[in-house]
Amino acid sequence: MRSLRALPFVVMIGVSACAAQLPRTASQDAFALQSTFVGLLKAENHYAELPRCSPAQHAPCSDQNVVNAMSDRSDQAQIAVDQAVGAARDTAKSENDRAKANIAAQRAVDALRQIIDASQAKKV
Repeated sequence: MRSLRALPFVVMIGVSACAAQLPRTASQDAFALQSTFVGLLKAENHYAELPRCSPAQHAPCSDQNVVNAMSDRSDQAQIAVDQAVGAARDTAKSENDRAKANIAAQRAVDALRQIIDASQAKKV
């Protein structure tokens, strides 16, 4: 009797495992990029809030040049991510157009991530 009670849970786990294997669409990728971008913005803001590095201020501190570079890259990434999400929502766009917008957004997000990763390595 107990094994019959567990059966729905086993079936549910099996179905969810299969669902995780389905290919993602360009629209899903666009929204995943948007979430990644939001996380990177939080990291950027955290870094920018640190006191600026100076002879009197040691780590953790932030470099104004890095803050400026992050700001420039995040502005570029914001535009690219907005375009990718806009393409995902536009039913007139083809899957190929959505994929192209995602590639541009991914490159912009990766450029921002590289600056943030480099700043995190210096901060410690």
